[in-house]
Amino acid sequence: MGSAMAANLASGGLAVLGYIRKPQRNAELAALGIQPTNDVADLFGCDIVISMLPDDAAAHEIVFGDGSSGGRGWQRC
Repeated sequence: MGSAMAANLASGGLAVLGYIRKPQRNAELAALGIQPTNDVADLFGCDIVISMLPDDAAAHEIVFGDGSSGGRGWQRC
């Protein structure tokens, strides 16, 4: 769901940076017009951050880096 929403923002002319925990999906995001990143620190300078995560464990990983897999966070810069 998050990648579809991010792709809609990108197709609307907005610059979208997508943080994704699975680097193998970077090419997929780039093909949708989303600038992929695997470094959460890239989000720190953004005015708006939108997250689409499957559960609390995924949110915990994004914030605290616990090493679990799955999910992703999106934000618009």
